Amino acid sequence: MKDILLPVAHVFALVMMVFSVTMLAPAGMAVWELDPALSSFVISALATFVLGALLWLATRRFKRELKTRDGLMLVALTWVALPAVAGFPLWHFLPIDFTKAYFEAASGLTTTGGTVLSGLEYLPRSINLWRHLLSWLGGMASSYWPLRSFRCWGSRHADLSR
Repeated sequence: MKDILLPVAHVFALVMMVFSVTMLAPAGMAVWELDPALSSFVISALATFVLGALLWLATRRFKRELKTRDGLMLVALTWVALPAVAGFPLWHFLPIDFTKAYFEAASGLTTTGGTVLSGLEYLPRSINLWRHLLSWLGGMASSYWPLRSFRCWGSRHADLSR
């Protein structure tokens, strides 16, 4: 079982580290606009990167080429675990609990459009940028992963990685 989970965790660690960089866009907007949410994005980006780096270091011995089942496990892990770190800035800055922050991030990453927040026009622009960025990233992932998966099922025509 360890041989199955740890290579997937190794790749997921890279996903987390790359994802932490996306938090720099709203952090940049927060700097530009002297937004009070700046510390939320900086802390969240650093925490996400450090968690990913620690997981990567802990699993670096288990690096190998992923199989189809590993890819499916990676996608499932990403859809379940990534909203947790994506909700950090919302949870840190807004007066909401972790469950609502997770829901907000998951609804963005899955592009469902649901929200538990009210008064969106009064939120800092960096928070709204983060919410919209999550939806955009979710839309890109929803478009890319199925096409990428066609290669695993034998269709070379829909492979975007070549």
